[in-house]
This record gives sequence, C-alpha cells and structure tokens, in this order.
Amino acid sequence: MKAIVRKAKKSSAKAGRPADQAVRKRAAARSKPSSDRYRDLMEMSPDAIYVSQRDIIVEANQAAADLFGLKKGRELVGRQLKDFAHPDFHLLIDERARELYSKETELPLVEEKLLRPDGAEIYVEVKSRSFRHRGRLLVQSVARDITGRKKLEQELVSFKRQMEYVLEATRTAVVVVDSGLDINYLSPSWERKFGPVNGRKCHQYFEKLDRQCRPCRIMEAIKARRSVVLEESPPGDDSRTVQVHIVPFQADDGRWLAAEFTFDITDLKKVQTELARRQRELMTLLDSIPAGVFFKDLRGRYLLANRNFCEVVGMAQDQLAGKTDAELFSPEAAERGRINEARVLAGNETQFFGETEVVQGGQKLTVETRMVPVRDEQGEALGIIGIHYNVTERKQAEETARLSALQWQTTFDAMGDGIALLDGEGVVRRCNEALGRILRKPCREILGMPSHRLLPLGNEAPDFLEEIRKSRQRFGREMRLEDRWMNLAFDPVTDPSGELRGSVFVLKDVTDIRRAQELARMMMTAIEQLDEGVMMADPSGRITYFNPAAERITGYTKAEVIGRTSVVPRDKADIQFTEFWEKTWEQVAKDGIWFGSKAARRKDGTLYEQELVVSAVNNPRGERISSLVVIRDVTVQKRLQAIAETANNMNNIGFIFSGVRHEMGNPVNSIKVATSLLGDGYDSLDDGARKEYIGRIASDVQRLESLLKVLHSFSMFENLSLGEVELGSFFRDLMPTVEPDFAKAGIEFRYRFPEGGCRVLADRRALYQIVVNLLTNAFNALTGREGPSITVSVICGGESHQLEVEDNGSGMTREVKENIFKPFYTTRPGGTGLGMVICQKLVLAMNGYIDVDSDPGRGTRVTVSLPGARPDSSQP
Repeated sequence: MKAIVRKAKKSSAKAGRPADQAVRKRAAARSKPSSDRYRDLMEMSPDAIYVSQRDIIVEANQAAADLFGLKKGRELVGRQLKDFAHPDFHLLIDERARELYSKETELPLVEEKLLRPDGAEIYVEVKSRSFRHRGRLLVQSVARDITGRKKLEQELVSFKRQMEYVLEATRTAVVVVDSGLDINYLSPSWERKFGPVNGRKCHQYFEKLDRQCRPCRIMEAIKARRSVVLEESPPGDDSRTVQVHIVPFQADDGRWLAAEFTFDITDLKKVQTELARRQRELMTLLDSIPAGVFFKDLRGRYLLANRNFCEVVGMAQDQLAGKTDAELFSPEAAERGRINEARVLAGNETQFFGETEVVQGGQKLTVETRMVPVRDEQGEALGIIGIHYNVTERKQAEETARLSALQWQTTFDAMGDGIALLDGEGVVRRCNEALGRILRKPCREILGMPSHRLLPLGNEAPDFLEEIRKSRQRFGREMRLEDRWMNLAFDPVTDPSGELRGSVFVLKDVTDIRRAQELARMMMTAIEQLDEGVMMADPSGRITYFNPAAERITGYTKAEVIGRTSVVPRDKADIQFTEFWEKTWEQVAKDGIWFGSKAARRKDGTLYEQELVVSAVNNPRGERISSLVVIRDVTVQKRLQAIAETANNMNNIGFIFSGVRHEMGNPVNSIKVATSLLGDGYDSLDDGARKEYIGRIASDVQRLESLLKVLHSFSMFENLSLGEVELGSFFRDLMPTVEPDFAKAGIEFRYRFPEGGCRVLADRRALYQIVVNLLTNAFNALTGREGPSITVSVICGGESHQLEVEDNGSGMTREVKENIFKPFYTTRPGGTGLGMVICQKLVLAMNGYIDVDSDPGRGTRVTVSLPGARPDSSQP
C-alpha cells in the first residue's frame, strides 16, 4: 500500500500545474493520518492481511508472513498465492479470483489449506473483498490460522466415537439427569429403543414409553450426595435382572447431576457388561468469529467500531459513536477499562489484557483485548485502537470438552470390569481403575504396555489383532490366572470407513461364578449319592427334582414324577394320603418346616415306614421359590427298635418283679416270724414281748401299704391327656401347698419365672407328680445342711422349654447318678427307689426328657424339658 501511495505522489508531480499541485498536497496531507492509521492497524493485527493484484501479492503485514512461513512481510510481495496453496484448493482459488477481479465485491468466509515452504500443512479461514484504487482492481484478504481448531474438532469427534464404542461394547444404557429432571445425556442404546429426547423431562420420556420412571431415586441420590446401587427387573420383563448404579457428581459450574447406569446381570450375573462409556454433554465448537475493532479518543469516547465489536457490546454501529465504557459495561468493568487505557497511552507498544467478562443482553461473554496507542507525527497521543476477540465459544468448548472428559472418566472408573482402550497396534492408551485392581498394578504401569503383556496368553497373544482385522468381530476367551478365573474380550473400534483404529479390551473376574458353578455341581453330586430320598417342587407344587434314592425308596422313576404335583398318581391316592399332604403343606406355609413319620406304599404296593422333613426354600427377599422334601426309609430301623423295646420291656418287667419280690418278701417274712412266735408261745410271753411283736407286725404292714401305693402311682398314668400348661401359674398354684412343710425344716425357696409366661404341652396331673417327687428328693438331700435352699426356675426356649429344681444339698456320687433311674435303687433308708423312675416314665410319655447334674458336696440340679405349646398345636 506504501508503494501505491508513493506512485500517486509521483504522478501528481508530473502534472506541473501549481494550482493542481497545491490541491493535491492538501489532499495528501489530509489522507496521511488515515493511511497511517490503516498501516498501524494492519501491522498490529494478529490476523494475516495481504493485498493482491491478479493473484500477485503487493502488500502484506507481519502476521501474513508468519502465517505463510516467512520471516518478513516484504518476502511475500511479488509471490503468487498459488505458491502457498495446497493443490486440492487451486480450483477454489481460481474460482474466487475470477469473481473478485470481475467487479468490486466481497466474498464470504471460506476454509483453505496452505503449504508452507517447510512442507507443513495448515488450515486457514480467508475472507476477501475487491476494491478499486487509482483505477486498478485490488483484492484485500484477511486470513486466520485454524489448524488448532480443526485438530480439536477432529479429537472431539474421535473422542465421541470412542465413547460410543465403549457404550456399545459393554451394552450399557446410560442416562444423565440434572436436579430439574432434564435429560442431559442419553446413550445410543436408549435412543435406539425409545427415540430422541426432544426436550422432554426424564419422567415424561420414559413413562410415555411404558417404562416405570423413578425420579425419586435420582433426586435422593443428588440430595444425599451418595451413590446408589440396586437391582431390579425391567418393566414388563420379570425374566431379566438389571443392576442400576446412580452416581451423583457436581459439575464445575456448581450444578449437581446424577448418572444412572443400567447393567444387565441376568443368569446369576454370569455375564456382566463388557464396557460402557457414557457422556452427558457433548457440544461441537462453533466457528470462530472475526475480531471486533474499535477506535477511541483520549476522553474514552468511541469514534468508530466494526460490526463484530458492536455485536459483542450489543449496540448498533450507528448508535455507538460518542458512547463511553460507563454506558456499555458495569462500573467495575468500566473502571478496569479506564486503567488499562491509561497504561496503553503511557507506552508505545501493543498491550494484551487477557480475558475479561462483558454482558450482552443479560448474557456473559468472555473477551480478550489488545490495545495500541495512536500518535501523530510529533508523538502526541490521539487515541487508542483496540481489538476484541470474543472467546466465549472457545471457553465454552474447552469447558465442554473438559466436562465430557470428566464424565467419561467417571463412567469409565465406575465400572466393575477392567477396561482398556488399545490403539491399532494393541498398545494400551487408556485404562480404568478396575483393570489396575484386577491386574494388581497401578494404571500408570499399564499405560503404554502391549496388550499381550497384560495377561500370560502365550503364543496366542498377537493373534487377536489379526483376528479382529479380518472379522471385525469380538474376540474372547476364558482363562485361569493364578487362583482366579478371567474372561477377556477384544472389541474392534473402526472409523466411518470401516478401517480398524484400535480395540476395547475388557477383563472380567469370573472366579466367584466359576466357584459357584463348581460348588453347585459338587452339591448335586452329593445329593445324587445320598441314601435319603430328595425331592424338590416349584411354588406351584410341581416336582422338579427326584434323586436316585427317592426312586429306590418309592419305586417311582424320575421320568414318572417330574412335572406331577404328587409322587403317587392322583388316581391311586386315597383320601387319607391327600388330607395328610394338605395339612403338611399348610404347616410348611405357616412355620416353614414340618417333620414326622408316616407309613407309605411303594409303587409295587408294599408298605414301608418313612420319616419326612418338608421345608420351604426362600430367596434372600424371603419369597418362596421351591419346596424341599427329604425321605428316609426307616422300616428296618423301626423293626429293630420294636424288637429292642420289647426286649427292654421284658427285662424291666423281670427286674421290677424281682424288686417287688425282694421288697415285699422282707416284711412278709418278718410278719410270718412274729405271728409264729405269738401263736406258739403267746401264753408264755409277757405283755411287753407281745406288744413288741404286734408293733413289728403293724410296722411291716405299713411298709407293704407304702410299697403298694408307689406301685399304684407307677401304673396310674398309663393314658396321659396332653394340653397347654403355663409353667409360671402352675408353680404359683402348687407351691403354697408344700412351702409350709419345707419352711418348718428351715428350707428357703427361690423362684425364677419369665415375665411373659412359658407354655408347654403336658399332662397337668403327671407334671404335678414329677415336681412333687423332685421336691421330695431335694428335701431329703438338704438334711443337716447349713442355709438349705431350693431354686425353682422356668426357662423359655425355642421348640422346647425347661423347668429346673436345684438344691444346695449333699449331691450325688457317680455311682448314684448311673443307677438313679433303675427301679428300687435307693440310698435313703425307707426309700422305695421308684421316685425318679416314675419321673422319667412320665417325662418320656409327654415327649420330653430329664437330665441330672450333680457332684458330691455341690448340690443337685434336675432339668425337665417339655415341648412348647403353640396356639394351634395340632400336627399333620
């Protein structure tokens, strides 16, 4: 442009007329400040500005030299634009040149690719306009390097594609919702199933598509700032189970959001999600907006501004002149601008003031500002030229990219499976924390590692790359790693053209699943080898399992009974059989278990005795999922038990008769001798001798009466009547009748009864006889003891309850404890030896048991256990 001005001066001098020369001088003087301002603006502009004539550069600033890869702007003068254009853009440049040089016009912004002298390729944005100067048609162009922006756009596209691949590879559904229930992100799997969101709220989007929405759990997670993990069945599909992770997190702008990850864990979580990668907000960067330029005087008033600056401040160009910062910005921003302008006017160089915020129409914008002073020929300041760069979109794009990376990494690390992103050569470029935990090494050691070194794959390590390149399909296998089982898979990652760019490596620890499978096989093998029959039925009562022992016991084969509701066919089952099992199932539904014995008939019609245990099988939620029946053939045991009981009864009868003969023989012989002496020598005996013999006869008769009374007690409780007895009230009714006699002997009673009562199934008369016998024994054991006491306790248990009678008497030796339940065994003079025998007989008859704990000098504790009574004590 300087050359153009110089040529204009020369042509004016040649005219030779003084008047014309004066006019031209004055015009030149007036235009000089304008041209100087233009040159200053052109030189300080960060954008490349160059002027060309017929594709030959005639003027260029330093920024243009930097853009084209040269040291000085003058090196561009005389060069053709095509010298720097990439061959792919020659046609575009020719078309724009034809249009520009055909008339004065302005062409829109376009992208071009340049080739620098060093061979480097760069992308630029170019805006051009043609104008006439001194009869010549020139073209002025403004260009900006956008290579970095193009690279960032490509990285974001690649980043999004990688994330979509991870989500697809792991078959994970992701939705990100903010506290206002707005869907910020929806994974492709949801969109393919339910369609685009189209601005709908979370509950509107899912409820309309017949999916039960539960926004409350998302809101609770956000409010509690705590992650939530739950399992549920998808609506309308109870056959599947999914695991839902709700992870709240806070964005840098202070908003709280929650990401809901849905994993399919059907079939006992045999297969978990392979890989997931979620993203909440991805935005494409907007094209850069050309810089805003303004001129201000020394008083801070705007003289001139271009359209882009006016758009930033939100004011029309024709209204900006004469305005100050105080009328456009906040007081703080205006004061900051005044201070910056003073700094600029105090120096001679361009000042860069970094980022500031301005408000346009209520919206905050971020701008970068450069300012330079404008001075006259004497160096006096005339004003300021400033350039505004609106970097709001760039800052938003950086924030979006950073937030997207944060969301991606949060999703990545939230997964339980180990995941790594591999490049085309199989080298790890990215991994999550779970992979480090599984491989037991930090992620920083995994990054950059070839995939075949992650696990000991042997010679198969490199093959997966070639396999993926050929098939473009998943490659996987299961292997053992030390004491763990691992499932590994490689999913290909391709670009839009189908070219393999890498792969997703997924490593899942399936040790627990394998162990559970092995344990299930072992348990099934054990059940198959049991001597007891085992049968299982589903909640509807249909038989689903029948082991070999059950086949052997019942005579029915598995093929015959599977699918039936009863082992015995319905046409062969009598009414007693049907009623028995109806009551049994009612008892199981009520208490969860029933056990007992019953006679049954095999398929061939033979009878056998069986013991049954029937129980319900519930899941962790307490829901019944099946029923278990254990069958034991006790025919032989019952027969042997009957033989043993018969033999034992015979032995007891003989022992009792022997004892009765002995116990009754002594007094009978004594009576016989006394009556013989009285009969033979009555007259020869004096009155004293007669009285002695008569008294001896009366004493022996009294002993016979006592013995007969005990034998009557032994046989009087042959048929007991069992009913509900509350032990606390039983003792409160009994003890007042016995306490006076014990109190005379100085014996103290202590009681330990539960507050809520304790009910047993017993015969009240038999229980009375047992307690009286135990108290009598305790009374006799306390003879001659200091501080004698008896403690009566009632202890409530589960299926049975206990009553205890404990004294601090002399105790028993080992020999006494071993013979205490033998008829007629006694250590007390005058005792019959039948008291504890009667107690044991009555306790056993009431389905209980009796236990004696005693040592010499330590006292004796007798415990009687009886079955507890339920409100409905009937059994099937």
